Amino acid sequence: NFSKVGQLKKCLDEIKNSEDRVYISDRRWRKIVRILRTSAFLNNRENVDLMDCFLIAHCIWNEPKQFEKLKELVAKAIKEHGFSLELKSNSIKKEIRRNKGSKTVL
Repeated sequence: NFSKVGQLKKCLDEIKNSEDRVYISDRRWRKIVRILRTSAFLNNRENVDLMDCFLIAHCIWNEPKQFEKLKELVAKAIKEHGFSLELKSNSIKKEIRRNKGSKTVL
């Protein structure tokens, strides 16, 4: 959902602390959106979801020392917009049962 990506972009743009602030050009955002769409496609989804947005941290740093802090900020922004890392074991078990009969070709 690109409205969620827009919300995350706004959240990252609002970082006031100059140490954490990173300039992300519109051109780079367009490339990030393409990466997010590719992630959704490769995960058999038609739309980008918040899980894909964790990739943003890998796309916005300029200096290696920025990565860990930006990774935390992206995760925080994603969590604030509705993503939870809470595991739902019933849905995982159901997925395993559904895929048990299918053969995976690598």
